[in-house]
Amino acid sequence: LSLTIKHNIGCTKLDNIDESKMWDSLERAGLKEKVESFEKKEHTYITQTFDKTGVRLSGGEVQKMMLARALYKDAPILILDEPLAGLDENTRIKVIDMASIIRNSKEFGEAIRKERLKNEMRQVDLARKASVRQALISELENGATKSKIDTVFKVLAALGMDWEIVPRKKTTFDPTEY
Repeated sequence: LSLTIKHNIGCTKLDNIDESKMWDSLERAGLKEKVESFEKKEHTYITQTFDKTGVRLSGGEVQKMMLARALYKDAPILILDEPLAGLDENTRIKVIDMASIIRNSKEFGEAIRKERLKNEMRQVDLARKASVRQALISELENGATKSKIDTVFKVLAALGMDWEIVPRKKTTFDPTEY
């Protein structure tokens, strides 16, 4: 995270970053106004490792930054680990309302099935390519949630599907948040 906001969102050379898409991602993640308030805007460094004028973001702001990065990438599947932890109420509502986030395992299974059919693959072909049992493909497509995450990653890779993980902010469990 020690680079600029623009670097952190685009994760590529500055010349290759679509600024319009970057600002849209920041807005959708609830961080646009904060970034616009910085003197150097998207060229502001996060932390002071490389620039003494860099800023320090709160845990919730870092979470929003990672969400903006995932939204910028525009992956068809986002794997979110506690996506609401550390976020303010307005941002929580935005995250919940985002149509691009798969809300449950049935929707995830449907996304896997659609991609498999688009690639003209049978379940057995996908299982072979992902080096998993065919029964696991069937379970995933039918919304089973007991599959190990490494199985999910193997299937996504076998389908050539783009995905992004938004890391969890380390917090203690607060039951009042749920």
